Amino acid sequence: MKRLTATVTADYEAAYPRPIRAAAGTVMRVEREDEEYPGWVWCVAPDGVAGWVAEVFLERNGRVAVLRRDYEATELTARAGERLTLGEEVSGWWWAQTEAGRKGWIPADHLRLEPGEATAEGPEAVAKTEGGQGEKQEQGSQGDDGR
Repeated sequence: MKRLTATVTADYEAAYPRPIRAAAGTVMRVEREDEEYPGWVWCVAPDGVAGWVAEVFLERNGRVAVLRRDYEATELTARAGERLTLGEEVSGWWWAQTEAGRKGWIPADHLRLEPGEATAEGPEAVAKTEGGQGEKQEQGSQGDDGR
């Protein structure tokens, strides 16, 4: 099966220098839901790092959630015209890899899918970074956050 590819349509700058990372089974505190990107919730990890986590990656019980898989919230800085290989799409964000090998999450509204490509192969289509794939994060809460 061919890998799904896309072209970046607008520059995107990663917002968080220290993304949240956690292993499957980690218990997190859920603080709020994302109004701009439904399906993401603001979580605080045991180490105090906070960020957006896709609800599909969590087993929630009110304000407490457990990660169902290893998770990393690295966002991908990319420039318009850059070509990316796509892994999985989750609630308006794609896990992607540049031709230079950098990996991370990028908003779907910054991408144009290449015509004639097969569907994404899932997370394995783009090799996982240490700790798995992850989450988007928001600045201004709980210290030095990352996506």
